[in-house]
This record gives sequence, C-alpha cells and structure tokens, in this order.
Amino acid sequence: MFARVWLTAEDAETIDHFMEAMKKLPQVMQCYIMLRERDALMRVVVSDLDDYRQFQSTHLTRVNGIQNVKTDVPSQIVKQTYALPLRQMRDASRGDVEPQPAFRSAISPCRARRRGEVMSPVSSSTMTA
Repeated sequence: MFARVWLTAEDAETIDHFMEAMKKLPQVMQCYIMLRERDALMRVVVSDLDDYRQFQSTHLTRVNGIQNVKTDVPSQIVKQTYALPLRQMRDASRGDVEPQPAFRSAISPCRARRRGEVMSPVSSSTMTA
C-alpha cells in the first residue's frame, strides 16, 4: 500500500518528529519527503486491510505530525526491481553507443570490447569485429 501524507506543519520540528516516528515502524518499507502536492509518500506493508486500518489509526495520527492521509492500493505490480542500471547510465553519460542488453557469457562485454570482439545478444558467443 502507498500512503500519501500531509503534515500538520512544514517546520523543521514537525518534519523531524514525523521522520523519526516513521523510521521506528517496521511496516514502513520506504518513506520519502516530497515536494509540491504532498509532504510525504510511504510504502507500507501489512497483512490485510484490517491490519492497515489498525496501523493507520495507531501511527498515522496528529501525534506523529500527520494531518491527513490518503491511501492508494495497487491492483497489480507492473515492474518491481532493485537492480540499478549503473553500467547503462555510465555508458550513456560517456556518449557510448546505446546501452547493451544483459549478456549471459563467461567473458564480460567490456573485456570483449577491448579485445575487438562484439558480443552477440542472442547467445554467449563472440564475433570478431
């Protein structure tokens, strides 16, 4: 579940109090302080809707600096990954060719490039350029 949060105030004390309270809750998997329309966005994991209602009425309250909460319940996960595309970002920032697809090979694409070989994205074979 995702909780969009509006705080009671936007001063440092209120924000700090809110952040410290959320850090202590194991149900809060991610919490972001936001700019613009809402003050915070949280990803909350609970077992069911009743558990979330209990969590919300206990923890998402004025005591923790919260004025208003809107809850979004996703109906389907389209993509969820924790892998960072660091190589593709590095290559793109250097102006290299389009980011390469992931290869299943004993030889790394970087080493193949240095040796003048081109990796085949279909198989783990290499071709000489």
